[in-house]
Amino acid sequence: MADERRGVNIPPKCDILKVNAIMEGRTTMKASGGAKDKFKFFRVLILVAVALLAVAAAALFIFQAEDMVQARGKVEGFEEYLFRSPRDGEIGKLLKNEGDLVRKGEAVLTMDDAEVRDKLSLLESQAAELRAELEVKKGELASLRLEPLAEEYRHADIELKRAIDNYRRSDQKLRSYRELSAKSAISRMELDQVELEHISYAAALEKSRRVAKVVSSGLGSQVIRNADSAVRLLEVKLVGKAKEAEMLRHHLADYVVAAPEDCVVLELPVKPGCYAPKGELIVRMASVSRKKLVTLVQESQIYKVSPGQEARIISNSYNPYDFGYFGGKVLEISEVPEKRGDLNYYTVKIVITQEPYELKLGSTADAMIIAGKERIFTSLIGWKR
Repeated sequence: MADERRGVNIPPKCDILKVNAIMEGRTTMKASGGAKDKFKFFRVLILVAVALLAVAAAALFIFQAEDMVQARGKVEGFEEYLFRSPRDGEIGKLLKNEGDLVRKGEAVLTMDDAEVRDKLSLLESQAAELRAELEVKKGELASLRLEPLAEEYRHADIELKRAIDNYRRSDQKLRSYRELSAKSAISRMELDQVELEHISYAAALEKSRRVAKVVSSGLGSQVIRNADSAVRLLEVKLVGKAKEAEMLRHHLADYVVAAPEDCVVLELPVKPGCYAPKGELIVRMASVSRKKLVTLVQESQIYKVSPGQEARIISNSYNPYDFGYFGGKVLEISEVPEKRGDLNYYTVKIVITQEPYELKLGSTADAMIIAGKERIFTSLIGWKR
């Protein structure tokens, strides 16, 4: 045959059929073995899933998670300052606007202080007059220390001796004229003139004696003491005027509203020139150095909250995935709830302890107050302890 001639051995047809049958048997055996392997795999997979479910269920009852109370609120300054009108008066100038940042000691507004300034000007004028008068009195005192007595008192001893001598001569002359008059040697007119002269000398002597007595009693020292007292009185008056002026200057500070620390102006309910009665609110400010979050917690959750608990704060101004959390601690819980809709809420103030980024006053934030730990299962079903 042609194929035999080419050197190819072709098996008989029956042998080919046997080979095919053997191959088909082997294929069938492999298929049944694969199905068994798949069944084993799924059975192991189911067992693993059941085991994981059992572990998860056990974990729900065994392990604990943080029990958190959710609250939403608004950022405020830690300290809020309310300034009221100290007296009836008009508003002067508004130096800041609502929302402005004010540094410590910086003025926000002024009140009309014209009346106080007028009193201060009058006091300063009076003080200037007293200072001038004081300088004059000091000069007089310096002169009196050199010569304390007036002109009529300066030579009292000499004047007294002179008056005594004049009186004695006048007395002798009068006696002589009286003897002459008795003898009719002189006229009555001449005797009268001598008598009048003697009376004047007697009066001069009496005056000189009084002056000498005054001088000998320490008139000079008394004059100096009086002048010194006058100087001291003026100095005391000057000190009093200075104290009054200082009090008025301090009083002027009451007409200026200044920030007690770094603050932001929250409210300015007045306008320049308007009348503000005593006690009326004129400025509201809040500190910016420290801040707090004022939140509302539902009545059903407030029993979990207590002062000192830590809190995680998520600001609505910052994405928590990019900026993270802000830290806080519960500061205060209100005693009386306020009604919002059909529910009661308690105000919970949280002091912000960690502020990696600036929180604007008035911005909103969510707080997660860490109230403790509870089992994961009870937390999921919302079962109250």
